[in-house]
Amino acid sequence: MKKKTHFISVVMGIIYILTFFILSGCASVPMANQKFNQKRYNESASNADFEKCLGMIESKTGSKDGVPLNLDIDKGLAYHFLNDFDTSADSLYSVDMVLQGGPKGKNYWPSLFEAYTLVAMDALSNYNGADKETSLENAMTRIRRLGEIQTMYDEYRVQIEQLQKEALEKEVETKDGKKVSLGVASAFLGIDLNQIAKMAPPEKKEYERYADSDFARLLSVYIRNEYGDSDNVYDMKLLKNQALKKEAQAAISMPKGKGRVEFFAFNGMLAQQKVNFVEFPGKDKYGRSMSLNCPIYDLSGKIVDNVPISFKFSWPGLDCDSEGKVKSTSRVKRIMITPLMPESTENAVAEGSKEMILLEDFNESLRKEVNYEAHDKFMKNMAEIIAAKYVAVVASSVSLNLAYENVQKILNNPIELVLAQLAYTAARDSMISSVNEIDEKNAVSTEQVKILPEKVSCVGFFMDPGEHSFQIDYLGLDGFSLYSETKTVVVEEGKPTIVESFYLK
Repeated sequence: MKKKTHFISVVMGIIYILTFFILSGCASVPMANQKFNQKRYNESASNADFEKCLGMIESKTGSKDGVPLNLDIDKGLAYHFLNDFDTSADSLYSVDMVLQGGPKGKNYWPSLFEAYTLVAMDALSNYNGADKETSLENAMTRIRRLGEIQTMYDEYRVQIEQLQKEALEKEVETKDGKKVSLGVASAFLGIDLNQIAKMAPPEKKEYERYADSDFARLLSVYIRNEYGDSDNVYDMKLLKNQALKKEAQAAISMPKGKGRVEFFAFNGMLAQQKVNFVEFPGKDKYGRSMSLNCPIYDLSGKIVDNVPISFKFSWPGLDCDSEGKVKSTSRVKRIMITPLMPESTENAVAEGSKEMILLEDFNESLRKEVNYEAHDKFMKNMAEIIAAKYVAVVASSVSLNLAYENVQKILNNPIELVLAQLAYTAARDSMISSVNEIDEKNAVSTEQVKILPEKVSCVGFFMDPGEHSFQIDYLGLDGFSLYSETKTVVVEEGKPTIVESFYLK
């Protein structure tokens, strides 16, 4: 009996050990076998599940289409927020090399907001790199890119706007090689272009567009200051409010015998764009979708049928509240940082707590970009859909005419007539279905960088040289701490040190 019991114990022990190693193996490769799915990817990004996001991005590596540029940026950012700063720096550098090549031929191109933030996060990843001897030098190299971003994007915007203009003026080519203008195509389908233009989101003024990044500018002040480069006056001038200018001024005004700790705290996850649709010709008084009657001509030019066609034009947007602010999903309302007394002091007492200053609301930065481009993207989408539907109607009319002619040929044969009429109805229904599916298939793209926080806040402390600990509290609406962590920093006299904290909820 004892032998049997001992045998069972040994077997169970072996099973336990094997199970442990199997599970450990699975846990060590959380990114394996993750098939990319856009909906699941969006949800994972919103929930800050970066391991799952990386797994899905990796599944596209080596695929026919490869990894799109927005996912490549997400990849570098995901590694940053997983504290793998060296991999993040390598990934973001590769993306920046693509950025310097320009937008021509690219299906997706980062907005100015995304480009500024990309460079700033790349600089932070380098700053936090494992090789401390070169980390500051590398961060300085990356932060210098800020001076080139604006010039690059001024040139790129001219290219992009020219492409959008050409899309509106582009002639439509049918399968038989004939080219038709947008005006002819819209007239054929019975569309008043002026009426549709009134449905477009309003055009924005130049001053309403996103122009610069407070986050990138303040980071540049800090990195240049630590590097010993005093050429940061330009960055300071571009900061948008006095509280941030005061922080920047403090960073370069180090009192004798002191060092300084500069904190960045990231919270929440960036909002994601949605597709806005408007129907044409619209709805009737009962809320039912209306259609245009598109005529079908026979070979002699006679109208033999009218086919109902409707349109849904689209543009990108964001979920906003009644005041036009992007809806936040973060529960964080305030962030407090408290220097702690040395551990040798019994019952360590906090002193000199500071509330962090909102540095940049990335949701607001995204909103400016999206709203500024909404009108042009609507007009481009409108032109693409009208062109695609015109080509589809002309192509389908051929098969519809053949089916119609078959009906006319056998009007005196009841049995064959029924079959011919069924064939005509099937061809007609197929035409309507294929034409009206074009709206969804050609819906405007809402691709963007998704692995970014909602907000970044900042604050700095002058400290005596030595080791210091700080408590960071992310507080909810009720004032209670949602998340708390302690950061320990070695402060050197006359030098600043940058510290990051994340609570991406």
